[in-house]
Amino acid sequence: MRIIAGTICTALLLGSAALAQSSPAAASTTQPSPIFVELFTSEGCSTCPPADALLARIGQVMPNAIVLEEHVTYWNQGGWIDPYSSDGWTSRQDDYKDHFHLNDVYTPQMVIDGRYQFVGSNGPAAQAALRQADADPKIPLAITSVAQPDSGKVNFHLTAGAPPKKAELFVVAVQNSGVQQVEAGENKGTKMQQAAIARSVRHVATLKPNQNFDGNVVLDLPHDKNVNGWHLVAFLQQGSGGPILGAASHSIDSVVAQAK
Repeated sequence: MRIIAGTICTALLLGSAALAQSSPAAASTTQPSPIFVELFTSEGCSTCPPADALLARIGQVMPNAIVLEEHVTYWNQGGWIDPYSSDGWTSRQDDYKDHFHLNDVYTPQMVIDGRYQFVGSNGPAAQAALRQADADPKIPLAITSVAQPDSGKVNFHLTAGAPPKKAELFVVAVQNSGVQQVEAGENKGTKMQQAAIARSVRHVATLKPNQNFDGNVVLDLPHDKNVNGWHLVAFLQQGSGGPILGAASHSIDSVVAQAK
């Protein structure tokens, strides 16, 4: 598993061709644990596009990476209102600010497994953090039995192993990708390419120490007919801004297509 992570991290810096030339992941029978990669970003931030691209590249070349763009609201005062921004993601970044003892929030900020944070466009920092995260033990999560949405909802079964301490279980509806022509602010005239955009979130349960979760969950989907691809992400986190204990992802493209 360490060899897999090292080769994929090198591919992040050299391009996906490096991964294709030597693919121990294909030869290995070890299933690597999920690594949860969050990017706090904004369409109003001129330094964010390189970080958006790095996050997308991590998701493309690292099969066990679960990536998520979380758009904050404090850039909305600069002339462009990010349509994906949410106070909830701004609040979540505030939790990380406190956890990491930072003086203030900033974008782009990448957080890996709730344990490592750095400037989101810093490829070498991402490489180092991904290698470290690969060694962190994870609690298994699984999303199964996804049912056809009803009135903008998706139904599914979620399981999560028992945490050693109290932890919070969340699910997120994630838009696979997006392209936005920005008409004002620092990125005026820029066509923004984005991936894994967090659109809606639900707190599912608070798990006590040594308590697992096994149940059905209903999640609202945003009313956006122009989106062609969706997936679900579930994650288990120890406290506000604390370490990510486990994560899982599941495509819902087929059930959403049936509902259209």
